[in-house]
This record gives sequence, C-alpha cells and structure tokens, in this order.
Amino acid sequence: MRSAALDRRWLLDGELAESLPDCIAVAWSGGIDSTALLLLLHELGFHVQAWHVDHAWHEASAADADMLRCRATSWGIPFYSRRLSTVT
Repeated sequence: MRSAALDRRWLLDGELAESLPDCIAVAWSGGIDSTALLLLLHELGFHVQAWHVDHAWHEASAADADMLRCRATSWGIPFYSRRLSTVT
C-alpha cells in the first residue's frame, strides 16, 4: 500500500512543481475534487486562494457559499466569492 507522502511526491518532483506559481487560485465548488486539490496544495506549502462562484441556482446557494467561507477561514486559506444574478 502506498503512503500518503509517496502519493503526493509526484506533484513536487520534476518540472510540474517548478512551473507552478507561488500563489494559486483554486476554483472551489466545495465538492470532493476541488476540496482535495485545495487542501493538497495548501498542505504542500503553496499559497492558495479559494475562489467560489455562487450561481444562485437554488435557495441555499448563499448559505453554501457562507459555509465554504467558514471552512476556508478555519484552514487559513483566503476565500473569494462572487454571487451571480439569476436571469428570469
């Protein structure tokens, strides 16, 4: 079985890590994929920012965005969000 450190090493080895900027904006939906990417980059020492778009597609979307803001804050990650106007 692979260790977590071994699984993460691919990101730090070679040209990929060298080509990444110091600050990375991660488009964060709150789903498992974008959350894993956000936390992995943060854990590896990259300066990350969580960027979220609230499409206002359902009534709870503003509350969802607020929950994400709270999570990012608790992790020490800057959070930026924009709520889109719904088209009627």
